[in-house]
Amino acid sequence: MRSRAYWPRSLRQSLAPDAPYATPRLASRTITEAILLTIAVELHVRLLEEPYLLRVHGEHYAAYAARVGRFIPGIGHLHPGGDATRASC
Repeated sequence: MRSRAYWPRSLRQSLAPDAPYATPRLASRTITEAILLTIAVELHVRLLEEPYLLRVHGEHYAAYAARVGRFIPGIGHLHPGGDATRASC
């Protein structure tokens, strides 16, 4: 059975994948998702992984984290006191 069209053919619109709004809408969603993913990973590392590693490995991990960065070498060092919640960005 055929579906019934409720709008006359003259009023029906087709999809416009090449319309000017298509790319910015997709780009803004992608950028938003990337930002949210970055925030989620940062929170996971700062609130769960670093305190765990400090408890398990103690001063060895604190010394290591004070020398290297979290995700990019040289950026995001853990403060020398070993407090994972006070780490710099």
